[in-house]
Amino acid sequence: TPSFAQSTARPHAATATPPPLAKALTGEAKAAYDAAKLLYEHKDYAGALAKFRQAHALAADARLLWNMASCEIQQRHYYRAQVLLKRYLNDGASILTPQNRDDAEASLRAIQSFVSDVRITVSEPAASVSIDGELVGSSPLADPVPIDLGAHVVRVQKAGFLPFEATVEASGGDHAQVDARLAPEPIAAPAPA
Repeated sequence: TPSFAQSTARPHAATATPPPLAKALTGEAKAAYDAAKLLYEHKDYAGALAKFRQAHALAADARLLWNMASCEIQQRHYYRAQVLLKRYLNDGASILTPQNRDDAEASLRAIQSFVSDVRITVSEPAASVSIDGELVGSSPLADPVPIDLGAHVVRVQKAGFLPFEATVEASGGDHAQVDARLAPEPIAAPAPA
């Protein structure tokens, strides 16, 4: 299953071992968790992710972030998994066993080579920048944008300018650069009288 098995190692004295996730959740959070496990077992990772996300919103148990990361990995969304694993380590610091931390850190190391980034510079300020149809910010973007393996479409738009579009191929662990030079929209000639 996508959930952590409880470690048999003795927890640190300052940390009490929480009950297993399946017993810790109640009510709607437990129902969402149970539905997510069923969807995961049937390889509906997008559906399982939605249900794990719902359970997390209701219960705020950091261990659900691990399950969400597992769903993202199954869908080859390595950057999203990376974000979730880092949150899992941070948000769950007080309840994770040493084995849980080791597993998360090993997963982060394993997927690192599947994440690239693209630095996007735009000739005009306040232009909207999207990657694969998802808004990532407005220009200027201060930091590179992480992306997963494969081809990605970078689109830059601003009123009064022609849209700019470029395709970036990410092979994992690499850095790409996109320089978006926006051209003004042509001014329509007045209609003859």
